[in-house]
Amino acid sequence: MKIVLASYYGFCMGVKRAIEICETAAKSGHKTYLYHDLVHNPKVMESLNNKGIVIINRLEDVREEGKVIFPSHGVPPAVYKEAENRNLDIIDATCPLVKRVQKLIGRLTAKGYSIIHFGDRDHDETIGITGYACKSFNVVNKLQEIKCLDICR
Repeated sequence: MKIVLASYYGFCMGVKRAIEICETAAKSGHKTYLYHDLVHNPKVMESLNNKGIVIINRLEDVREEGKVIFPSHGVPPAVYKEAENRNLDIIDATCPLVKRVQKLIGRLTAKGYSIIHFGDRDHDETIGITGYACKSFNVVNKLQEIKCLDICR
C-alpha cells in the first residue's frame, strides 16, 4: 500500500475567514460572544475561548453588552431577528458560499421548487439553510428516505 500525504490540508476559506473575524473581534476590547461552535474542532474552539471569546448556545446567554458572532455554518433568519430584537451587535462570519446556498434555497422554494437536501438535520449548517426555505424543503440523510417524500410520487 502506498500512502501519499497531501501537500496542503487545513480549513476551507470560509472557516479561515471566520477564525480571522473572531480573532479580530477578540482584540477589539469588547466582550465577544460566539453563537455555537465556529468549527467542529475542539482545539480551535479552546483557542478562541482562551482569547476571551465566550461560546454560547442561546442568545439569552449574552449577559453583558458586546458583540455576537454568527459562525461559519450560518444561522436561520429567526436567529438574526431575535438578535436584532435584543439589540445585539452582530458580526456575521457566515461563509460566503453558505450565504449563497441560503439565498438560493430561499429563491428557489419561493418559486415553487421542491428541494431535497442531503445532510444531517441537526447540523448547524443544515439548520441555517432550512430557515431560508419558504416551502417544500426536505432534509434526508439516507437515499431510501427519498422514497417517503410526497414530491417523489
